[in-house]
Amino acid sequence: MLYDGALRFTADARDAIGRADIRSRQQCLSRALAIVSELQSTLDMESGGDVAAQLDKLYGFVHDRLMEAQLRQDIKALDEARRVLTTLREGWLAISRSTSAASQSAAR
Repeated sequence: MLYDGALRFTADARDAIGRADIRSRQQCLSRALAIVSELQSTLDMESGGDVAAQLDKLYGFVHDRLMEAQLRQDIKALDEARRVLTTLREGWLAISRSTSAASQSAAR
């Protein structure tokens, strides 16, 4: 759900940039940044190992691109952040589906 929210807010920010709506752009990007910060702050770096370290780097990259979009009204930076968020969302969905299918098979 957090990825969905971040993607929705970044899409809304992209639209706001196109409309030159500074207030809306700022609000949407602030919300997207808050979500990314929450995702990053909940990583368990001790037990998460390499996966947590890589996610931390990706969230840092997304944060930087969102800040660039905020400061420079840079749609390219925003699109780069959205691509990473979309890939992460799809990855977690695939893991969820795989885990669900494995649980259903084990229950039979």
